[in-house]
Amino acid sequence: MSIGDNVSLGFDCIIQAGEGITIDDFTFIGPGVKIWSQNQCFDEPDVMIRYSCYKYREVRIGKDVWIGANAFILPGAKVEDGRVIETYSVVGKKAWPKNSIISGNPARKIGERVKFSAKKQS
Repeated sequence: MSIGDNVSLGFDCIIQAGEGITIDDFTFIGPGVKIWSQNQCFDEPDVMIRYSCYKYREVRIGKDVWIGANAFILPGAKVEDGRVIETYSVVGKKAWPKNSIISGNPARKIGERVKFSAKKQS
């Protein structure tokens, strides 16, 4: 597991780093967020789930990312630089354009970060 500079982790986060997890600089992770890089196998019907294998997939979280409270980042997810993951979102292996705002279960793009411009005053 690798965590960059100026990363903030909220209260009660769970990071399950069975495989590689990278969290880059200036990322904010809200309270209760779960980041997993492994999960139980369910494709062996002749093996009791308790004794089945694990699948491992690296998770990468880029720079300047904001992950809202109680979001769940699944094995294999790649959250590129500048993304916003809204509260309670479930993020899997999907790519979104730069500066996307992601929300839902399953996560989908609902908007994008845009540069603020002040209103002209008369």
